[in-house]
Amino acid sequence: MTIIVAAGSTPTRTYQSLQDEVANWLARDDMPANIKRFIQMAESDICKDLRVRGMEKQKTFSLTSGVDTLPSDFKGARSLYVDAASGLRDLDYLAPEVFHRSRVATMSGSPQAYTVEGNSIYFAPAPGATSAVDVKMLYIGKYDELVEANDSNGLLTEHFNLYLSKSLAYGFAYLRDDEQAAKWDGEYQDMVAKLNRNANRERFR
Repeated sequence: MTIIVAAGSTPTRTYQSLQDEVANWLARDDMPANIKRFIQMAESDICKDLRVRGMEKQKTFSLTSGVDTLPSDFKGARSLYVDAASGLRDLDYLAPEVFHRSRVATMSGSPQAYTVEGNSIYFAPAPGATSAVDVKMLYIGKYDELVEANDSNGLLTEHFNLYLSKSLAYGFAYLRDDEQAAKWDGEYQDMVAKLNRNANRERFR
């Protein structure tokens, strides 16, 4: 991944700079493989805990049947709707056990409901092969993972300390420093809560 920094702008935070900062706080420069693992575990937690606008993405399903594959980075649906000539119509979510027993699951036509099972999303009524229907989805997807030294993403650039605090929580836990681990995990939890609250306020202004 190539990072281009405009002249005079703040340098973009990178995977390497995060690793260096974690090593500095831990006062350990002898375990780079472990530090990478701490960051990977932090990324996994962030992906589960955080729900901000930067994670919202769009996907259009051009349906000719009642099932399609979810995006590989899918973490949860925000909304789904049919974009038809008559206008926009929201789809209702049904739990899988309700969806498959519902009356609409036996019908064909323009979808009214959906459910998610594994990596698949199901729609009912199911469109036919000769009557394709476009369903648009706003969903929560994860930020790009940090792999190469110069990799970055919007979250790392804007909220570097979120990555740092959770990585340090894992690092100090590994070093059996429970006090520091609890301190940094608390910092992480506070930041996540604040970012999620701010994101919710922004949506309903």
